[in-house]
Amino acid sequence: MTVRIVGSRRFRMRKLSVRDSALQGAGASVDVLISASAVSLITEDSLNAFSLGIETMGLLYGIPFLHEGRVVTKIETAVKLPTTATPNSVVVKREGEIPSGSSPREGSLVVGWYHSHTGAGNFMSSTDEATQGKWFSSPGSVSLVYDASHRTLCAYRLMEGDVAKASFHTYRD
Repeated sequence: MTVRIVGSRRFRMRKLSVRDSALQGAGASVDVLISASAVSLITEDSLNAFSLGIETMGLLYGIPFLHEGRVVTKIETAVKLPTTATPNSVVVKREGEIPSGSSPREGSLVVGWYHSHTGAGNFMSSTDEATQGKWFSSPGSVSLVYDASHRTLCAYRLMEGDVAKASFHTYRD
């Protein structure tokens, strides 16, 4: 399948049922819910890239929703993007083949992106922040950063115009 990347700046917020299993065990102030399968895909992709000494990148699919008056993002899956990468940067090819793997379920939206670091730590660089602001500025848009050398995953969102760490909870899917 060939894809052309198109960003969206607006989401239509939905309400998630309080009975949704993703909310089970999540704290009252959680910002992001991430499926275990999405974490597994991101981890595998990041560790594979790390073994080659490069970074990687992909899109996050799911739904943003309102829960108790706050925007919470539910990430259902991740899809690796075709990229050109080095140990310190990764750039999405404008068009290319999407690798086989998990595909988004019908009705899910691009809610953010993930990328890896190869040992510099888990943070959002100025380039990462510019990417978040340009392509993923809707309330609920998420960036996940996986530092493969330390095997840590952090979530970030724009909050009041600044990129800040976001709390997350992993759920079984």
